[in-house]
Amino acid sequence: MSHNPEANLKNVLIFGDAQVDRSPCGTGTSAKLVHLYEKGKIGLNKLILNNYDPHEYGFLIEKGYDKMKTSFI
Repeated sequence: MSHNPEANLKNVLIFGDAQVDRSPCGTGTSAKLVHLYEKGKIGLNKLILNNYDPHEYGFLIEKGYDKMKTSFI
């Protein structure tokens, strides 16, 4: 559960020799956005907030047959 009630997602990245990073990776972030979109939790041109960094936000801007594009600011 997110500590930020407005956050759309919360993530952790485990890499290398079991190191942990709270920064999102592109693959995991993309997969999570597709999942949230398919479940109806987010929509096109809706604000997406990152739980850990209030300065990381963006919009899901385009959906194609085999892709989704995001724009993070």
